Amino acid sequence: MDGEKLLLLENAAKDVMSPPYAVSVEKRREAEAIFMDLKQTQRPYDACKFILENSSSDYVLFQAGSTVRDAVVREWEVLSGGERVGLRGYLLHYITSRPDLVSYVREQLVQTVALMVKRATLEEDRRALFDSVFTTVTQLLMTDNSKMRQLSCSLLSALLTEFSNSSGSSNIGMPIEFHVKCKISIQDEELLRILVFTVQFLRQYVSIDLSSLPPSHLSLLSNFLHLLSKILTWDFQIAKFSPVPLNISDVATVTLRPPRSYAATFLDPSFLELLFSLLGKMWCNEDLLHHLTQGLTQLASLTKPVLASVEEQQRYLSSFLSGLLGYISVRPDLTRQEVYGLSCILRRLATNFSPSLFSSLPPPQLSLLVSSLTQLTCLTAHKSATEEEGSEESLMYVESLDHYMEVFVSLLTEPHPLPPSLLAQPCIQVFTSYLKSKLVAPRGWQSPHREEEEIFELEEDDREAFSDQLRSIGCIARSIPHRSLPLLVQTIHQCTESCMEKLEVIRRDSLTLYSKQNDLDSTYEDLHWLVLISSFTLCDITRG
Repeated sequence: MDGEKLLLLENAAKDVMSPPYAVSVEKRREAEAIFMDLKQTQRPYDACKFILENSSSDYVLFQAGSTVRDAVVREWEVLSGGERVGLRGYLLHYITSRPDLVSYVREQLVQTVALMVKRATLEEDRRALFDSVFTTVTQLLMTDNSKMRQLSCSLLSALLTEFSNSSGSSNIGMPIEFHVKCKISIQDEELLRILVFTVQFLRQYVSIDLSSLPPSHLSLLSNFLHLLSKILTWDFQIAKFSPVPLNISDVATVTLRPPRSYAATFLDPSFLELLFSLLGKMWCNEDLLHHLTQGLTQLASLTKPVLASVEEQQRYLSSFLSGLLGYISVRPDLTRQEVYGLSCILRRLATNFSPSLFSSLPPPQLSLLVSSLTQLTCLTAHKSATEEEGSEESLMYVESLDHYMEVFVSLLTEPHPLPPSLLAQPCIQVFTSYLKSKLVAPRGWQSPHREEEEIFELEEDDREAFSDQLRSIGCIARSIPHRSLPLLVQTIHQCTESCMEKLEVIRRDSLTLYSKQNDLDSTYEDLHWLVLISSFTLCDITRG
């Protein structure tokens, strides 16, 4: 590679990046062929180093990085140990010494470094390999340059992506056994080390007013919270490894089951205190709140071998709820994202911990839990009815309501339900609120009517679309039959009388049905929901 060939590449880059009207199809193909020739070059490392050092074209720099990556994958076996170490060191030094490198070029090179670290994990001294990475990351975080601080997080995030065997991992042409061994090899030490490093970094924000931080600092905090979320969604279950990589969108379904070596971190009371303290500062920032609530949702699923005994499970659950309920108590006006995030966390807790563990909580804490859950469920029922139907806000509240009602049902379920005296009044409040959320004003909170075309364009029958909610409210209603059944009978009677009165007015005044269609639609809608709720209350088997 020399200056003349570099100029050829840069001119080709201009042709590739030019708009269609400025370059002929033939000329664009010739330019693309030049970059294809570069990618197919055997041992292109010196040429790519020359390009990286001398080119002023971001596109050419990106293509050089991409060429190095492809060549490393293709030629790994023929590279000597010294060549591998030297190339990895060069790329690491290159990205850390150029703070003004455009982001997509930097990320391409970061991914290549992460790929090379993974490829070398089973061949080199793993501890020394990661020591060099952590040394670089620590040095980057200590600089005053915001881009270099972001780079520190990018390096750790790229490593997690490569080792996680997710759909974001690079295809390097190795058998699944290789990926499994690489993933297992870092779980006990290196992954824990990244977790501890991340937690230590986050501690500095406890005493900082986040509203006073510049955008670059908030972006860095967001990236580290995302890094924490990636660690907590790591799939530690060896039996679940398969040739099909875990899709990134499926991480929320992974149960947190790290080895016992993580107990010192997860069972340290200051760990959960830190996260809930940060949560109290982030409610007004949706991006930060999303990453942190996702992490807390995963922590709500923590189980064996970290929580090895019933006593540890009880202490962890109590500590978790202490932070969660403390947060709810100081946030009287919850945003929709908070409502949704809290519903996911509580649902995970109810799924992961048995009712007997909830029953063993200190009475004041258990009472506060039920009170907070009741407040959240009633609030969400009201919001789901008053937001515009089909809007993003409405759908989020509907899903949140599903979650809260599931939690209620889990606390009512045998063999260890909570004391009836503790749940009776909350169940009455929840049942009444749910009933109002489905009925039209003045009996409920729904708008007076929906347009005819909206009614007929529903994609699913309400019985199917709201089956989870209906099963839950049926279970809740059966726990308080002395209040739910009379209320249903009374409301059905009122709706029936109202319907008869409206039909009588139409008959008496010789009016058309169309002239009173809106009033009738509202009444029909009320009767529709009353029949559904009554059916699911009277029958605990709703299919077949």
